[in-house]
Amino acid sequence: LSDLRFADAEGNLLVSEVDTWNESGESLVWVKLPSLKAGTKIVAYYGNATPDEMVSTSLWSDYLGVWHFNAI
Repeated sequence: LSDLRFADAEGNLLVSEVDTWNESGESLVWVKLPSLKAGTKIVAYYGNATPDEMVSTSLWSDYLGVWHFNAI
């Protein structure tokens, strides 16, 4: 989990935050994109024993409050 990284099509690392991690099933991860339009691509990197430094900016720094409501 500590080596999970996301990057845009140009290889720039994106800010991310793991919401739910399940090694044997579905995991949920928030990824902050500079913009989202048709054809936007992001790449997930994992499996690196010595990963690059993570992006240190907070995923939620542009908001006054953030609440995550899980679906029932």
